[in-house]
Amino acid sequence: MCHHTLRMLAILVTPVLALPAAAQGDATLHQLLEGISAAQEDPSARDRLGTYLRSVITAAQTDARGGTAPRFCVEPGQGRFDAGAFRRYAIRRIPSETDQHATLAAPVILDFLSETYPCR
Repeated sequence: MCHHTLRMLAILVTPVLALPAAAQGDATLHQLLEGISAAQEDPSARDRLGTYLRSVITAAQTDARGGTAPRFCVEPGQGRFDAGAFRRYAIRRIPSETDQHATLAAPVILDFLSETYPCR
């Protein structure tokens, strides 16, 4: 059963994603997809991505606490971000590399989480 407030106690990123340091605020989908590969061997890239994902999720949680309906619902301790599944989802949704350069990553992440952890 879904909680009315978003709770994501743990996000396990497998494999962990990464973003270029300069892209933290406005990361494009292309940057995020490139970071998936880079983070497999770069601990600092994994750290940057974890920070980025937490900021995207925290913003969604803040909106939900402010009265906006939650975009996704996660049972406590059940939150998991599967990078491979996200990559497949994102490429299926936006296959053009040109469009990936023009698309912000955060909305795609939230759409993915909404499909992975729907509120019932």
